Amino acid sequence: MNGTRGVLAGLVLATLLVVLGICVERFVLSADHASPPTYLELLRAELELRDDQVSAIAEILADEDADIEALRRQHIELLRQPVAERRSLTAQLLSEQLDAQQREHFAEL
Repeated sequence: MNGTRGVLAGLVLATLLVVLGICVERFVLSADHASPPTYLELLRAELELRDDQVSAIAEILADEDADIEALRRQHIELLRQPVAERRSLTAQLLSEQLDAQQREHFAEL
C-alpha cells in the first residue's frame, strides 16, 4: 500500500510540474513583450509616409541621434574635472568626521 501511495504521489507531482511548465511557457515566456513603437514608426503611421519619405526621415533621425550622442560625450568631458574636484572635497569632509582608525579604513575603500 505504501509503495502505491509513493508512486501515486510521484505521478501527481510530475503532472503538476508539467502543468506548471506549460503555464510558465504560455503565460510568461511567450507573452508579447513588444516594445513601444519608435518615433519613426509613429510618424509613418500617423502621417502615412511613403517608403522614400521613411528612408529620408530615418537618415535625419540617425543624424540627430549621432549629434546628440556627440553633445552628451562632450558635456561628460566638460563635467569630469568639476565632478572629480567635488568628490575629492566630499571625501576630505567625510574624513574630517572620522577617527584615525576609521580614516585609515575609509582610505582603503
